[in-house]
Amino acid sequence: MRSLSLPGCVLIVAGVVSLAMEYMVFDETRAILQTAPLKSMMTEDRALPLATIIGVLALAAGLLLLYFSRSPKSGNASRSAAAPARGRRRF
Repeated sequence: MRSLSLPGCVLIVAGVVSLAMEYMVFDETRAILQTAPLKSMMTEDRALPLATIIGVLALAAGLLLLYFSRSPKSGNASRSAAAPARGRRRF
């Protein structure tokens, strides 16, 4: 089950990053007028909103993957399922 820990860590990091950043801003450059000797370009700021709900879901999924990838405790592993506990009778 250790194979689940790497995707869990990636989801946790992605969830924290998307919760920390409200949106991502990038520049888009495009030509608005293009003639033979002249070319006019326009740069526009674009914002890509990162939804908070996606960040929360990614964080929760990553935590669940890490929880299920941990090794089981050996507290009750020595007791077999066929042998009843002391002081109890099986009917």
